[in-house]
Amino acid sequence: MKKSKLAIVSSYNELCGNATYAFALKKEFEKYYNVDALSLRVNLLRSENRQYKKLAQQHIDDLCSKLKDYDYVNIQLEVGLFGIKRRDIYSRLKKIVESSKNLIITMHRIDVKNSFLSVDFLKKVINSPMKAIKEYRDSSYYPSLYAKLILFFKYASNERNVNIIVHTKREKEIIKYMFGFDNVFDFPITFLNRNEIKYYCDKAIESNKVFRNRYNLGDSDVIIGVFGFISDYKGHLTAIKALRILPENYKLMIFGSQHPQSILSNSDIDPYLEILIKEIKNRRKGDLSNRVYFCGSLSDDEFITALNQVNFTVLPYKETGQSGSGVASITLETRAKSIFSNNKAFFELSKYAPGAFETFDIGNYVELAQKILFYRDNYSKGLIEYYDKYNIENNINLHISLFEKDKR
Repeated sequence: MKKSKLAIVSSYNELCGNATYAFALKKEFEKYYNVDALSLRVNLLRSENRQYKKLAQQHIDDLCSKLKDYDYVNIQLEVGLFGIKRRDIYSRLKKIVESSKNLIITMHRIDVKNSFLSVDFLKKVINSPMKAIKEYRDSSYYPSLYAKLILFFKYASNERNVNIIVHTKREKEIIKYMFGFDNVFDFPITFLNRNEIKYYCDKAIESNKVFRNRYNLGDSDVIIGVFGFISDYKGHLTAIKALRILPENYKLMIFGSQHPQSILSNSDIDPYLEILIKEIKNRRKGDLSNRVYFCGSLSDDEFITALNQVNFTVLPYKETGQSGSGVASITLETRAKSIFSNNKAFFELSKYAPGAFETFDIGNYVELAQKILFYRDNYSKGLIEYYDKYNIENNINLHISLFEKDKR
């Protein structure tokens, strides 16, 4: 029997979480469909150069022409991948939706407009009215786009099978009740199937000594791992400060590199990286150069292997408004000892994974150090229950049920 055709639209060839997630879905979908990943040319779409914008339009037209031949389409939606200006992003996504017969839009984030009547905003108006109004306009830039997009998806569902998947229960409620769109479903980010989890677990046991030798780590060294691009919101500084409180045999390994989008021309060093290095090399507080390791960018295989090698995975993120974290999700899948900051994304994740990870307040490096020292190793039951329900197999089953619901 001939398999149906599925197209996944994402930043597939880019070095980012969107591409990694699309790759994980593609592998599992291939058990059921013929799958193609149609990659967005992000640098082209985000350019404001007049000539490049013409090429960007041609790129979208070519993409839409291809989509008409697919039975199903999945759009991995982060609005910044489709452009910078709202009108460009909206028109491009509108064309893609109108070229698809049956689609699921995976929304990795939804921004909602802040209220004029909030206490914080009113205080800002009193102290600096012009600055407050500008800040409000800036904060409303993307929320108005998200609202317009969701209303268009709702309208488009009158003519074709359109569904939205989000990664939090909160965002499902926003779309369902604020916008009156019932075709919305929630499921956390997932990456690894059971065979892959076993493979990496076995590999970690076999390669532990090799891993420690590579970084000149002793058997008594306790490894704290921080994962993801080196950006300010990731909170590396909190982890470095916590390291000062911990015993000498505790080492911090930073897995990840500078984000490609943050690379500036003729810049000697990224400003955030410079702050981290100054903190590490601070002689007054104590030089940590022999206890902090910059491990650079990793392939997906190396990334998961490292997750299985560290003693603790720490995600000291600030609040950014993101709805999910691929690093947090894959950390839970590997059943690592996990300590996450109390930002909203991790709070939402705890609704799916209660009793599965430790938390600390954003920026509180003293609490983080204490949580590492006195970690309660009793999260196994919560991690097992989480994975039994929220795994990539069940994620794919949800997608299939939505794609094929009109056939039943």
